[in-house]
Amino acid sequence: MLHVVPAAGQFSKVWSAEEVQIGQQANLFAHWEGRAPLDGIFVELPAGWTLDGAVALRYGYEQVGLDLQRAALGSNVYEVSAPKTLQGAFEFVLRVQAGGTPGQATWTIVPFTRREDGGHVRSIPREAYRIARSTRQITPLQAPTNRVLAFRGAGPPWLLRRSALPDFGTRAAYTVEFWMRTTDLNEVVLSTWNGEERSDYPLELIVDAGGRLRYYRGEAGQHVSMATATPVADGQWHHVALTHDPAAGWTRLFLDGGAADSLYSPVMPAIAHRSAVALGGRVPVQQAAEGTMPGFTGLLDELRLWPRARRAHELRRTMHQPLEAGGGGVVLLGFEEVIPGELVEQRSPRTERVFSDLAFYYPVRNMQAVVEEEGVLLTWETEDPHTTAFVVERSTDGAFFETVTEVAASSSGDGGGEEDGFFEYHDTEVSAQVVFFRIRQRFEGGAERLSGTIKLGLGRNEEDVNLIGNFPNPFNPNTTIVYEVRQPQRVLIGVWDLSGQSVAELVDRVHQVGTFEVRFEGADLPSGTYFVRLQSSKGPMHIHKMVLMK
Repeated sequence: MLHVVPAAGQFSKVWSAEEVQIGQQANLFAHWEGRAPLDGIFVELPAGWTLDGAVALRYGYEQVGLDLQRAALGSNVYEVSAPKTLQGAFEFVLRVQAGGTPGQATWTIVPFTRREDGGHVRSIPREAYRIARSTRQITPLQAPTNRVLAFRGAGPPWLLRRSALPDFGTRAAYTVEFWMRTTDLNEVVLSTWNGEERSDYPLELIVDAGGRLRYYRGEAGQHVSMATATPVADGQWHHVALTHDPAAGWTRLFLDGGAADSLYSPVMPAIAHRSAVALGGRVPVQQAAEGTMPGFTGLLDELRLWPRARRAHELRRTMHQPLEAGGGGVVLLGFEEVIPGELVEQRSPRTERVFSDLAFYYPVRNMQAVVEEEGVLLTWETEDPHTTAFVVERSTDGAFFETVTEVAASSSGDGGGEEDGFFEYHDTEVSAQVVFFRIRQRFEGGAERLSGTIKLGLGRNEEDVNLIGNFPNPFNPNTTIVYEVRQPQRVLIGVWDLSGQSVAELVDRVHQVGTFEVRFEGADLPSGTYFVRLQSSKGPMHIHKMVLMK
């Protein structure tokens, strides 16, 4: 979940898994915008948690080593310091080990600067920039029945035989999808490349230094890429899908059923698929290049290779369901059995099939919320026979949710509906102007799954700010952003690209009531879609899409 911090802060993004199992290793992520220098951060973890490692990344890839030690500020506070003052934007990746108590777990980050005082150097917390994030610590499933493929240690990847797979060349349509779970960084998950710059290749998927999943294809000395905006190396299961449709010119990357990034090529380059497909690393060569990126470490399941570009609604419909029937050139590997010999060119000695908590069920669908005179009517459907209950959760900021009620799956909701698989709940205690809802679906055996989030404006009061838009739109290369402030307050406005990176900070000041304009210069940016983000101290965040066309 993306957590937007208060306007006074300079952590633009904070990320951790929605759920962490007892004793699990996980990563916590935070992005420092860099408007002020800092010498490090204080990290306060929940009781029983430990901080095992930390790294800072400049520009998303340039690694800065950090020192960490227990601080004197509290029983579970760590001082994470840089060798020299950090200037500019940085991403922090914190490796943690979860404790042994289920329930809500909150972790906190406070940046600090160093100051010499009486011959001693002191670390001064910058409390104005304190941020907090919560995750839910759960008990692992007691008797998992699903087998997955586990990659451990160093060694060669699996090589899947080229002749037994769909064509992944750039002139062929295909889909690659799988479930993955990892906490390691800078690793190759699946590849058709041998790592040599002079070699062209149609497909590679890696986990980068910041924990995001990246797609690459390339010709000699030239690579194009896409990336997820949020990390996948957080220790949680994620569904990844890549679709390639040369007739339409689009290559699309999906994460957990949602669009993450896309590439458009009106004339698709001719890159042939000649090699085996490496699973858990790159295609080996006789002499490995120095500094070769290591192979994947973690868990994979439900690898599905299709000789066509699947639609987004198809991916969402089947991602939570195991598929057994192949045919038509489709390769389906659920890892309940060993990989069939006719698919294998080389086996990997560093893998084994293990039982995992990844479970496949029919998710909540058709979730809707309607404002009524006495509150909000929330309705949803599911066809899953193994669901035991639905936990309705509510939030006023879209980040921190509280439990409202639990609806038994054996009932048809508190409204008494008669249709099987249809549920509803009347929330009569909503008081905020904007409210968010989601459903936590509980299954037999203890597994849980979160639905998507619904944002609902109750229309009881006018919002304190309004992002009117930008004019012109599309634009080249300049445009004017117009916004309205209805109550005196601090307003921040920035521009972000599709990968979730900040490209401009335009406004950060206290406003009086009125309508305002700010000019955005896009001369140094590539053509594409960008997002204006307006954040105020008294209301929710507003986002507006604009297109730069050169």
